[in-house]
Amino acid sequence: TTSFKMMNDFHFDDIIRSSNPQRGAKYALVVLTLINLLNYMDRLIPSATKDLYKTELQLSDSESSAPLSAFTIVYMLTSPVFGMLSDKELVSRKVLLAVGVVLWSISTGVTFYAKDFWSFLACRMFVGIGEAAYSTIAPSLLSDLYPPDQRNRAMTVFFMATPVGAALGYILGGILGQAISWRAAFLMCGFPGVLVAILIFFIQDPGLGVYETSEDDQVPWIDAIKSLAKNKEYMYSLGGFVAITWSLGGMADWLPTYLHRSNSDLDFESSAVIAGAATVLGGIGGTILGSFLGDRAKDRIRNPYLGIPAFFAILSSLFAFLTILLIKSSVFVVSFLISLSQVMAWCYMGPVNALQANVVSAQIRARAFSITILCVHLFGDGISPMIIGFVSDKTSLTAGIMLVPLFMLIAGICWGCGWWFIQDVPNHKYRHLLEEDTSFDMENDSDFSQFTRDD
Repeated sequence: TTSFKMMNDFHFDDIIRSSNPQRGAKYALVVLTLINLLNYMDRLIPSATKDLYKTELQLSDSESSAPLSAFTIVYMLTSPVFGMLSDKELVSRKVLLAVGVVLWSISTGVTFYAKDFWSFLACRMFVGIGEAAYSTIAPSLLSDLYPPDQRNRAMTVFFMATPVGAALGYILGGILGQAISWRAAFLMCGFPGVLVAILIFFIQDPGLGVYETSEDDQVPWIDAIKSLAKNKEYMYSLGGFVAITWSLGGMADWLPTYLHRSNSDLDFESSAVIAGAATVLGGIGGTILGSFLGDRAKDRIRNPYLGIPAFFAILSSLFAFLTILLIKSSVFVVSFLISLSQVMAWCYMGPVNALQANVVSAQIRARAFSITILCVHLFGDGISPMIIGFVSDKTSLTAGIMLVPLFMLIAGICWGCGWWFIQDVPNHKYRHLLEEDTSFDMENDSDFSQFTRDD
């Protein structure tokens, strides 16, 4: 079809060479990043309070992870729907974003009233619907607000909210859960999102694909899937994304509980605080490090947006394995090893997301993100918490946690294969992504002035 041919012929020479972001880009980035922080804070509250609601609701280890898996399954199934609504411009992106934020915030807050396993499960499923709308559309909107040579930094800022939000979920969930109750943690962390959602309506949406030119903006789903399946950069990045999400999802859900159960020096609250601190330190540090090195290595290695994540994922696997071996050591040693593993693991965030934003055409970008979400949760963190819980019920939690470094290693191998085997890429596909990606060239933009320009 015409649309499929158009996507196969899509080159970055077709991108409008504009060094300026769209008007209102900085405001949109701040608002979307703030909401992304709340997104992951609400998502990690169940992990921080796991043993508390497990005891009250009388659940097994695998059952205590079922709410997160239910959330993830609903999240991945509804993401393509929101991607289609966004790509085809059937509903305003701002409306979809606001509805999603309000839905997940209210659903998190009303978990306060959960009386049993099934009501708890239902609340988390509605959270999944709301977060699917946001997580699918927000990166696509940012891609239309920032030109390709600035998307890496925009994506880095946006996704730095992931570890910060996760850390807040751990810390607030642990502190509020122990000081008041696990129910209070859900109530107090959920409803602020309703107020923040109002800010979305002041974002200026520039429209779909303002930095790309195209012959057809109505691409059928089947053609979009065919295009992505033939896109080697997208497929290799997706494979590693699935594996790293498996490990990070399992670790996110079980880390506070594992620390508390395995190290006698750590109580429930201190385990949550350590997990949160390691996540925010490792997440921010790793996201910045990976993005910075990915761009600085552009003149030294090929495909650095695959090579850098591959290298650090393998290192992360090593430090995660050492953490398990030395889990009964001092609090300092355990915290240090966890932080190192987190730093290495999060190095993929900026490069891989920027790569996926740039190697597909604007007309299928939101659906590409939605397919990524579908895959990383269907085969990643949608199943890893329950698998770890199942192994824990049958053998021990340590045996289940051992799967985390294994999947980190798999991620590194997958990205490494992409870095190694993609050698015949035409120059036009990486020239704009890497050689002209100035988002981390500090000598040209030392004060972030270009990045934050609104007009």
